[in-house]
Amino acid sequence: QFFIDNTASRFPLHDCAARIVGFVKDSMARTAALTTLLNIYKINDKHLHKFVHTHADTFLAGFNGVLETEFRALYAEIKIKRKNAVTSCAAQLHDLFYYAQDILLLDVL
Repeated sequence: QFFIDNTASRFPLHDCAARIVGFVKDSMARTAALTTLLNIYKINDKHLHKFVHTHADTFLAGFNGVLETEFRALYAEIKIKRKNAVTSCAAQLHDLFYYAQDILLLDVL
């Protein structure tokens, strides 16, 4: 069910989306991957939640990388005093914090 490969303990949709979050720099692809993961995590299925919990490190490492990248971008823009870019970076981080809150409220990781 839900395309989970029980024999190999894999969920290709989840695995692919988690990799995109961690390694793809394109913000639209990353947003699509984050949305996919959020929708996966919202599914009320014990087997799925067990899989997600077991593989949480993949998602968390990728999400941590996204936050680190955004904080570095914010710091760089602050250093050169580009107000519009600072505002844009801060808004991106704001959205990511709301995303993290949504994930934590689901209590699946």
